[in-house]
Amino acid sequence: MMNSGNTVITMCPMNCHPTLCGMRVTVADGRVAAVDGDPENPDSRGFLCVRGRAAVEIRDNPNRLHTPLRRVGPRGTNAWEAISWDSAMSEIAARIATVPRDRSGIWFGHGSGVNGANRPLLMRFGHLSGMQVWNPAMVCWALGGYGLGLTGVLECNTKEDMADHSRTIVLWGANLASQPTTAPHLVVARRRGARVIVIDVRRSEAARHADEVLLIKPGSDAALALALAQVIVAEGLHDRAFIAAHTLGFAEFEQHLAAHTPEWAAPITGLEPEAIRRLARTYASAVPAMIVLGGSSIFKHRQGWEPARAIACLPALTGQLGRPGTGFTFGYGSINGVGNPRLDLPVPQLNTGRNPTGLYIPVARVTDMLETPGGVCEYNGRAITYPDTRMIYWAGGNPFHHHQDLNRLLRAWARAETIVVHEPWWTTLARHADIVLPATTTLERNDIGASSRDRHVMAM
Repeated sequence: MMNSGNTVITMCPMNCHPTLCGMRVTVADGRVAAVDGDPENPDSRGFLCVRGRAAVEIRDNPNRLHTPLRRVGPRGTNAWEAISWDSAMSEIAARIATVPRDRSGIWFGHGSGVNGANRPLLMRFGHLSGMQVWNPAMVCWALGGYGLGLTGVLECNTKEDMADHSRTIVLWGANLASQPTTAPHLVVARRRGARVIVIDVRRSEAARHADEVLLIKPGSDAALALALAQVIVAEGLHDRAFIAAHTLGFAEFEQHLAAHTPEWAAPITGLEPEAIRRLARTYASAVPAMIVLGGSSIFKHRQGWEPARAIACLPALTGQLGRPGTGFTFGYGSINGVGNPRLDLPVPQLNTGRNPTGLYIPVARVTDMLETPGGVCEYNGRAITYPDTRMIYWAGGNPFHHHQDLNRLLRAWARAETIVVHEPWWTTLARHADIVLPATTTLERNDIGASSRDRHVMAM
């Protein structure tokens, strides 16, 4: 980070997407005195939302943890004793050593970007130790990214490209509260004459920037995308040359679309058939057109990858990939630079030569991993049972805030022999741990951050 007198230039630690905003920190007597946006940051350009500005309150928050704690009473009670870091590390290592390695696991929540439980280091530790390393994206955008990876593309066009070139912009489940730095570029595009269409289940703050708002029923995004594709193909609006050169399975897809007409989609989505046809014609003809996908809300249901798969077909059908102003801008699914071999930065590697033999599940619900008999899933065409996890290291996240069945979670949690929680402050989760480790925050250490969409690597 850059230090100019009593001002430190860094990045906001709040793990927002699609960027980490520039932050200017005023330091007085070795303490954070004020925080505001960095006007010289090329991406956020001085913007800093209320979450970022609240970072000034973190360091001296009375709920901060300052020393490791060991439980001395039943889980869920407030009976603890302070222990040294050496004692905490020795005890955790000893407990890991007492169980088969694939029966211990690490979960690094999205909050690990804020506290000292650095995600790449956790992955490296878990892989080299032969432990389960679970991807926290399961509770957020993972199913959408999975669908895009199956059917479409993960590389994204930038919001700067959208501002400069897009003629049509479709905000699909994308609100500007969760993508705040997209808003200035959307305004630039509108001033240039771009048409903005919002697809959502509610009238979000993005609606005030839109020329048209289409409100659909929750969970009907895949049906809408299939109906749009049906219109595009049936009316000959698809790009035959692009499809022939760059896609697979079009004949089968065309046959599949035959039954998915706007009339079929109307009762599912709540839109009139003519509104669906109008959107399809606009997207296919008022080009270049870009789809701005929401980060996670579209994908949070059991078949959450299906909307991503269906929406991913639209740019390919119309030849709107690899050209300025087209494709996607997606807050989560693109590839950033940290750990990318193209930038010659270190990548955590799975130590396959020394890992113990076992069943490793990269993405799973915590209840499935803790219950016995474990949840059953299909892997390479066969049904398997999740391992009975006996030791879990949880950093930067709280399942008690997002799990849909708290009673089931508590029952599963009780099965684990050892639970370690690594957090900057006391949480609901910590009450049910055996050892609690205090974490630093970004404003208390040097780090590296990365934008998930604009390929920026930043000193923090």
